[in-house]
Amino acid sequence: MPGLYKTSMAHTKPENLKDLSAELAAIRALPGMVEKKPGIFYFKSAGILHFHDKDGTRWADVKLAGEWTRVDVDFGASKAAKAKLLKMASAALAQFQKAAK
Repeated sequence: MPGLYKTSMAHTKPENLKDLSAELAAIRALPGMVEKKPGIFYFKSAGILHFHDKDGTRWADVKLAGEWTRVDVDFGASKAAKAKLLKMASAALAQFQKAAK
């Protein structure tokens, strides 16, 4: 969504990502994906994925088609929500890799 955030919002603290350890490991294993800080992923110098939480809700922002897309991946997220996160992270990385060629 264009203009999704009018102000900056802090990223999720590493301790608030522990329940996503398997998913984060899978994202780290994607070729070309670099985790510059816990839960903050880049391809080269471009941000691709990061997490936020506020008022007990957590989500990921994934850069797709040049826009940040919110992916709900709440605390205690379902397998389906976690699978969606992985699918969208892979899709975002593929877009950046294609553009880099």
